[in-house]
Amino acid sequence: MTVIITIHGGAGEIGANKILVEDKGHEIKFFLDFGKSFETMREFYDFPVAPRSLAELIQVGATPDIPHLYHHPDNPQQQSSDIDAVLLSHAHTDHSGYIPLLNRSIPIYMGECTQRIFEARLQGARSFFDTDIEGLQIQTFKTGDRVKIGSVEVQPVHVDHSIPAAYGFIIHCSEASIVYTGDFRRHGTRPDLTQDLIDAVQDGGEPDLVLCEGTNIARAEITNEQEVQEKATTIIGECKNLAIADFSETDFDRFRSIQTAAQTNNRKLVIEPRRMWILHAINQCRELKTPNIAKDLEIHWFDASKKRLSKYERLLQEADPPLLEFSNRGISATDLHEHPEQYVFCSSFGSISAIQRIKPPESGIYLLSSSEPFNEESEINFDKLLNWLALSGLTMYSAHCSGHIHPIQLYQTLEEMRPKCVLPIHTEAPQLFRKFIQASGIRVQVPKPGVPLKIDS
Repeated sequence: MTVIITIHGGAGEIGANKILVEDKGHEIKFFLDFGKSFETMREFYDFPVAPRSLAELIQVGATPDIPHLYHHPDNPQQQSSDIDAVLLSHAHTDHSGYIPLLNRSIPIYMGECTQRIFEARLQGARSFFDTDIEGLQIQTFKTGDRVKIGSVEVQPVHVDHSIPAAYGFIIHCSEASIVYTGDFRRHGTRPDLTQDLIDAVQDGGEPDLVLCEGTNIARAEITNEQEVQEKATTIIGECKNLAIADFSETDFDRFRSIQTAAQTNNRKLVIEPRRMWILHAINQCRELKTPNIAKDLEIHWFDASKKRLSKYERLLQEADPPLLEFSNRGISATDLHEHPEQYVFCSSFGSISAIQRIKPPESGIYLLSSSEPFNEESEINFDKLLNWLALSGLTMYSAHCSGHIHPIQLYQTLEEMRPKCVLPIHTEAPQLFRKFIQASGIRVQVPKPGVPLKIDS
């Protein structure tokens, strides 16, 4: 009997991970992640045009056409899927974005904190076919647990990434052992987490296969979070007008860095309600040293002063205790425009609407602190943002620490794991990955999208 791997997303592209594992010996089938393809979205759509249906997503190749895999809300008697589970490595959209599409008979396994982030991001989102999570069978785990999918045993182990609660998996199939790295790094604030995965792999002996991310294999920038914090502190300190900091709303390491930079320069931190709600969810995660959104009165929220509260504003207002205190924590666009030197405004990439409202004075800065315009969280056209910055008289700076492992550390990690075979995923340069790693003596097989690969022990 053999184990068969089919990469339905993540082969030759960054993100969109949808990896089907079929264990013929145990007669078990499960997915590793079920993410959104930003590459396909850019190929077929441009804001405000968006997919209209599940059938359309299948038609454009964004997700595989597999019988009974998906949820059809208009058919309550639909047949159960023969997929036994989905294992989610972390809550970035390119790994989790299409989970709402799945048949409700499929158990979804994710970390305890991953669930909080995953649900928080969708609770205030527009109601549509790809955001509905009602009825999902979510089961949670933490490092040290064992997840049983039939006779297949999965060992989740935390790793360091640019979002809390990221995991790799050690999978014990009937006749093969598989390691899935998820997205990971060794240069972040918690390299010890990634080391725990490496140690656990070594304790179990040489794996038959490692499914390994290679986002940075072609190009890496040597920097760390402390350097980002120092650069941000200097740049904000030299700015005489509004400082806008653009970074992923789930990157709590970056949030701490920007918060420190603001405090050092006696500026107030202003965040949008969506970010506030997500960070509040992360506050609920155990063992994470995070700034407390509810109690830290130096953290303010951006009051867009719309006639209606947004979904995220309502969620914050209805929280227990309420997280929006309109009397002293709301900062308006007028405040940011008239007293720009007092604030650092935290934006998610492409928040053009906020720039339109604020009308920031000239000579301000836009600190891009995420992985360039096309990353796993960004969907808007970068050129449009540059046009608005130019129109507003704002200049762009860049300071970023990648959430993905650097090439030399990747090489070292695979040498330490010593697998019989590696499949490069989550990379646009799989052939370079193969050539870069081959000197180690480890066999690298480049997968093709949708083509099954047999893995023998």
